[in-house]
Amino acid sequence: MKVFQIDGHSNLPIDIDLSLSENADSPLVIFCHGFKGFKDWGPFNYIANQFCKNGLSFLKFNFSHNGVSSNDLQTFSDLEIFGNNNFSKELYDLEKVIDWVITNLNNEVDINNIFLLGHSRGGGISLLHAAKDSRIKKLVSWASVCDYKSRFDIDKIDLWKQRGVV
Repeated sequence: MKVFQIDGHSNLPIDIDLSLSENADSPLVIFCHGFKGFKDWGPFNYIANQFCKNGLSFLKFNFSHNGVSSNDLQTFSDLEIFGNNNFSKELYDLEKVIDWVITNLNNEVDINNIFLLGHSRGGGISLLHAAKDSRIKKLVSWASVCDYKSRFDIDKIDLWKQRGVV
């Protein structure tokens, strides 16, 4: 596994793990974690290994505002950053990751075969992004958010408008 860090939204870091298949021209699966999630949570390292064993390279990353610090990739601890997260920031981060892949990994993976795999809220972000990005060839969603509007109470929306954060 190779480890990288790029700048995400507000110049906060996006930590990246890249697991390469033995096949140099393998498709690349970019994995997007869910709400209160992070790239190293639960089975995600095992999942990355299984994809590689089956001929696919696998990239997983932390969204810049996911609440996990680059200094401690195993702990959800930065509540201030997390409290300022939103869908637009995650879409921005995903775009930055894909742009970085195209620029930096063209000799290691098939950049014409980029797939998105999203879990939970990451599935929703992947769906929104894939709808507008022709570079994405396949999309898989695991337990994805299917309706953002139903996630918010009307009173929470008014509170969000007053505070800027909920």
